[in-house]
This record gives sequence, structure tokens and C-alpha cells, in this order.
Amino acid sequence: AKVVAMAAADLMIYPTRADSMGYVVAESLWCGTPVIATAVGGIPELMTIPEAGVTVPLPEVGRLGAAAAAWLRRIPSSEARARMR
Repeated sequence: AKVVAMAAADLMIYPTRADSMGYVVAESLWCGTPVIATAVGGIPELMTIPEAGVTVPLPEVGRLGAAAAAWLRRIPSSEARARMR
């Protein structure tokens, strides 16, 4: 059920202060759902292609909302999302 929900989402926002492996981000990307996340732990290493989403520096966590709004204005095409899988 979690995979179905993640795959149906247009975007996943992950505002965390610490995350060593980024499993939630990896699961979302595996489902083809882009992520807006804080740039902590291993998260930046998971965001290797533009279609994956963007990271925001931790001190600037307030920028998550603006990053999400900007992303939703330019939702990648289905072909771009397919490259993520």
C-alpha cells in the first residue's frame, strides 16, 4: 500500500534534520516520485539526476515550500519520471 501511495504522488517532501541512509527518499525515487528534501546525510547522493528532485540546505529549511511550489509548476514529463525507475 505504501508503494502504491508513493507512486501515485506528484511529489514527496522530506524535511529532516538527520538521516544517515535516506531510505524514505530512495523508496520514493524507486517509485518514480520526485523528492524535495533537506540536504543531510546520504540524501544528496541519492539525488543524482534532475528528475529526482532537489535538496535544500538544512539551515534554509524554510525554502522547502518554495522549492515544492516551483517543482509542481514544472512537473516532469512521464518520460522523465520513467528514467528514474
